[in-house]
Amino acid sequence: FIYKDTSNELIIKGYLYFSNKGLPGAVILYSQNSRQRLWEDNIFLQAHYTHYFPKSFSYRFILKTNYAHTHYLDPDYLNSYGKLDNRYYQREYYMSNILLYQSKLKMNFSVSNDLIYNNMSIKNISNKKKK
Repeated sequence: FIYKDTSNELIIKGYLYFSNKGLPGAVILYSQNSRQRLWEDNIFLQAHYTHYFPKSFSYRFILKTNYAHTHYLDPDYLNSYGKLDNRYYQREYYMSNILLYQSKLKMNFSVSNDLIYNNMSIKNISNKKKK
């Protein structure tokens, strides 16, 4: 999405990715059966807003967010649960403010700040022990 006029500009972009894959696994004693699965979800959004003031000043605000989820399942894993079920999560947020002055002497001056938050976590899930 893009919006522009004489003193404002807004750009918004998004990205979605979802996948479900079977993994090949190891070949053991000529058995090529594998029930390993990998699921991936990724959502990314970003927005840029710029305001152009009179007298060579401009202000830009940038906002980004990302969410990623990966799920790995091996139902034939040899442990006491009889499977391996891992889930990984990542959340990231980013914000930036920029004030720019463009002088007539072909020199630019800017002041900016950034704020970033990133969180990663894992969940190992096993429902019941194998009998």
